[in-house]
Amino acid sequence: MRSENTPPNFSAKERIIYEIVITLQFFNYESPNIDG
Repeated sequence: MRSENTPPNFSAKERIIYEIVITLQFFNYESPNIDG
């Protein structure tokens, strides 16, 4: 899972933000490019 890529010194809040960023990047990568 993605959890193993999370730095151990992340706080809970930072870890949530990290997860959201990775998820957004994943969806942006999976979705077709709107620019054409």
